Amino acid sequence: MMAQIYKQKRFVEITILDDGISIPSCFEKHGNMISSDSDAIISAINGKISTKTEDEPRGFGLLSSVKLYINGIGARLLLVSRNGVLYKNRDDENVYNTGEANQLIGTLISIRAPYPVPQVNIYDHIDG
Repeated sequence: MMAQIYKQKRFVEITILDDGISIPSCFEKHGNMISSDSDAIISAINGKISTKTEDEPRGFGLLSSVKLYINGIGARLLLVSRNGVLYKNRDDENVYNTGEANQLIGTLISIRAPYPVPQVNIYDHIDG
C-alpha cells in the first residue's frame, strides 16, 4: 500500500497492490466463467456477480467504493487484475485486456483524488 499527497498538484494518490489470485481467477475458482479479464473487473465493480455464498457476510465491496471515489470525491481510478484493465473517472471509462505478456499476478487499485479531499456523505454512495 502506498499513499502520497502532491500538494502543489492538488491531488492525493492511494495505491494498493494485492498479489493474490486476481479478480478473474476468483470468479473462475467459484465457477463463474467470464469471457475476459476486463469483463470480470466490470462484473466485480458492478456487484452483479458475487463469489460469496449466501452464508458468508458481504462488505460494501468494489461497487460502493468505486461510486464513493468516482461520483462522490471526483477521483480517477485505475484497476488492473491479471490481464484486465479499467480506467474510470466521472466522464470516461476505458476497459481493455493487456494480453499474456503484460499479465499482473494479483490486483492493483490506484486512486487519484483531489486534494484537499472534498467532504461527502458516504451513505449517498454506499449500496446497503
